Amino acid sequence: MSENKNESLKVVIENKMNSGNNYVKLIMFAVIVVLIITNWTSCEARKDDKRKYTQNTEAMKKEIKVEQNKNGYLQSSVVAYEGKVKNLDEYSEELAKEVDALKKRKPIVVTKFKTIYRVDTFYVSNTIIDTVGLNKNEYRLSWDYSNSDSTRTLEGNSLFKAKINDGILNVTPGLTSITKDELMLDFTVGVVKNKKTKFDEIFVTPKNPNITIRDLEGAILGKSKLGINISFNAGYGVYYGNKQFGLGPFVGISISKPIIKF
Repeated sequence: MSENKNESLKVVIENKMNSGNNYVKLIMFAVIVVLIITNWTSCEARKDDKRKYTQNTEAMKKEIKVEQNKNGYLQSSVVAYEGKVKNLDEYSEELAKEVDALKKRKPIVVTKFKTIYRVDTFYVSNTIIDTVGLNKNEYRLSWDYSNSDSTRTLEGNSLFKAKINDGILNVTPGLTSITKDELMLDFTVGVVKNKKTKFDEIFVTPKNPNITIRDLEGAILGKSKLGINISFNAGYGVYYGNKQFGLGPFVGISISKPIIKF
């Protein structure tokens, strides 16, 4: 019974489209196309809104995940917030202030994190350098330090006084001057989609094992560009052949340039 109704509907539509002038046919075709596109974009918009809601609900937790990557470095990641610049303060007031400080520039991705650099006790060798220019009984120890990968370099000298009174050595400490203090920090930062959770994540990978990432936040604010699409099409709909319109299956390849992204 339902098949007969569908067939009757098809015949009615084809008869309407093939009757009258071409102007009426064109309007009917345009109306059908608009209805199809409107319904499709509406469904896509609802799916995208649901995806963003789930993504941002998880992002609000700001839970940092730490794991070792293939190169052996510890990688910290957090689920990214996705939205517009004007709503960024809902996720992070600090990120919103940083973006606002850019004035008229709008970032696509913004990230903020803090680091802790922690090392074990290390020892520095020193030598007594020339006392030229020093006061009487003053001495200066020169010292320097560089760790194994040269990411931390320290240089300086320590001043003190030494004097023997009645066979007793009296030492008076002075000031220590640090003449060089360099710390090289090497990070890799990016955005990646987690294949398991399907969430977009911001990741930070420090190349120094003494560095720990904390208070990691990230937001995706930009939209993808509307480029040229080349796609394969297959379905059931309106076609034009033998100088008349009809309803039926179709297969084809299309090249399109999007104007608006919903």
